[in-house]
Amino acid sequence: MDAHFLQLLASGLPTEIRINDCSQVTEDEFIKIFGCCDTNNLTSVKIVVDPVLQLDLCGSCMPDYVLQDTLARSSKSLPALATLSLNGAHLMTDEGLNMLALSAPALQSINLSHSSLLTSAGINNLANYLESTLRELYLDECHNIEAMVVLPALKKLKCLEVLSMAGIPDYKSLRYLANGCRSINRLKLSRNRFSDEAIAAFLEASGSDLTELSLNNIALVGPNTALALSKCSRKLFSLDLSWCRNLNDEALGLIVDICSSLKQLKLFGCTQFDDICASANKDMFLIRDLFVFNAAHGCVPKRAFKSPGSDHWTGADNRIKISRCAQTPRTSTAVFACR
Repeated sequence: MDAHFLQLLASGLPTEIRINDCSQVTEDEFIKIFGCCDTNNLTSVKIVVDPVLQLDLCGSCMPDYVLQDTLARSSKSLPALATLSLNGAHLMTDEGLNMLALSAPALQSINLSHSSLLTSAGINNLANYLESTLRELYLDECHNIEAMVVLPALKKLKCLEVLSMAGIPDYKSLRYLANGCRSINRLKLSRNRFSDEAIAAFLEASGSDLTELSLNNIALVGPNTALALSKCSRKLFSLDLSWCRNLNDEALGLIVDICSSLKQLKLFGCTQFDDICASANKDMFLIRDLFVFNAAHGCVPKRAFKSPGSDHWTGADNRIKISRCAQTPRTSTAVFACR
């Protein structure tokens, strides 16, 4: 997206602005566009970095002084703003975050993922400003933020329901989260080195109210986690176990049989499952391989197969059975679907 198109989006009285790629916008252009933009009606502003290009995108045009001249040019300059995403704001510091918090007193959701200059002090100040409004907080890969230090701040957030801290550095952070954030119902803990025992202990302490959980790419997740999920997380609606290759068929079967509320199960990269049956939960439609699924449902020409894979829903007994197809490429493995 170039500056000309961005200016068209920001003209008039916008109520929602979404910018997926601002890598072509310079600091001067950003100041020119948003410096004169009427932000009183804005309810949602999203400046989201493509993960592939995150080092080159919004961080290059949004240091603190640009924020001060644009989005945070005065106290309460964004009075109606409810959702703000600044994923990849590499040049924004705690001071810039403070200015944003003062400018958007009604903020309910903020995404600060991959903002490498933010520290725990900035999150503490954010909680002071937004303790009665903030519902969603995304801090993925913010390596200068420690859960142990920001826990008092998280406790202040009376309405907090969603917390994403993918990339938390160690198991001690998980312990502090378990002790202090028992009201969270959506949690993302992807790409960490937590042990199977640590995840299980966390779920037993704080997993009873979880409706969405991502354990994507936590390599040590195994049978203890599966047992804890079946015992303590029966409200789960969505579960991401992609790349958790220490789980076996028995552990996965325990989860899908007992977690009766589960509707979405993601298993990308889990090639270890030979046969998956979900007989207890009639509403969940699990699929593990996109290529097999598309072929079985007519989305891929049959000539792409020498022998099509097995993927079917048997309505008679409400079972889903997925078998491995030896001829199927394993590059696009596992997705979920639900009725």
